[in-house]
Amino acid sequence: EKALIVTHVRNHTFDFPKTEIIYSSHPFATDKSQYAARKLIDFVEKINSNDLLIGLVSGGGSAMVTLPVDEVTMAEKSEYISRILVAGIPEREANEIKKSLSKIKGGGLSSKSGSSQIINLFLSDERNHKYEAIASGLLTEKKNTDPYAIIKEFSLESITPSNILSIIKRRSSERVIASSKTIKNFLVGSRENLIENIMERASAFCFSEIFLLDNLSEISPETAASYLSESFNKFYDKAPAGMHLVISSGEIQVPVSNKKISCHASTVWPKSAKGGRNQHLVAVMMERHSFKFPFCFIAYATDGMDFLEGVTGAFYADYHLGMIKEKIKEIRNSISSNQAYEIHNAFNTLLKGGKTSNNVSDIYLFSFMKE
Repeated sequence: EKALIVTHVRNHTFDFPKTEIIYSSHPFATDKSQYAARKLIDFVEKINSNDLLIGLVSGGGSAMVTLPVDEVTMAEKSEYISRILVAGIPEREANEIKKSLSKIKGGGLSSKSGSSQIINLFLSDERNHKYEAIASGLLTEKKNTDPYAIIKEFSLESITPSNILSIIKRRSSERVIASSKTIKNFLVGSRENLIENIMERASAFCFSEIFLLDNLSEISPETAASYLSESFNKFYDKAPAGMHLVISSGEIQVPVSNKKISCHASTVWPKSAKGGRNQHLVAVMMERHSFKFPFCFIAYATDGMDFLEGVTGAFYADYHLGMIKEKIKEIRNSISSNQAYEIHNAFNTLLKGGKTSNNVSDIYLFSFMKE
């Protein structure tokens, strides 16, 4: 019995016999990601046919394990994936493109395994818990895909280099031969489990009623903010007197300008953007939605990293409204330049913390008081 763990969290408490730990990177793929991929390939290739291979797969694994096809360099692939992500392409669709440029994703690792029996246990951050989309389906079955259809659907041909476009077209026309391996997938954790836990703990904070909203996906921060604000006001109108909590989840899409943005952190696109999805959403909520009753809105990343290490998200409350009104121009500038961190740092509205070594979604919490 042997195990290999790939993680980007160094302050862990793992202490298992016959276990090798590989440190990789997240959210950006680096040389560490390629090293981790090669170590995984070496590990699964040495497994005997009758041995059982168990994969423990968490959302966020795509960046930590990556190995591009021979015709594309790591730098070329990373630059291209960054382009399509900041263009606002949904993560599932972006993952299909990633897989078409990878030796290991989309079932690439399972096909290299010597084992004929694979069990996958998933901790899901995927919007519908689609197994082949979680961490880009390293150990799932290979399937016929059409990444070129996604290129056309989202009009990405103009930003797709010719060599990458040729590979994507070729992968779209390939037909996968059915595997003889037995692969079974099981969902062991997701945002629903976290939400249930939040609801159980909410009673200790004197919330008299808890409301739930559906998971948000494939929408802009502006659309998400409008939907959330409208929902919060509706819940307030029908709620009895007391403290109340509204819980929602999702991963919104935040397009980033293709222009370099000067800031003290970096001047290299797209890492020049200083903020994250949750910080950006809270800034948009600040700009547009003040509410006329006592409230607090929180948005945070369950992996403990809202694009920036040490920052998990952001919040604002009714006591910030005066300052928001005075600084509305600065807030709008931070939104348009993707520098939400700067305004939250100035307002002291950042949520800070460490990496959690798991990823099940972004979570949005809205608490309010009705007298």
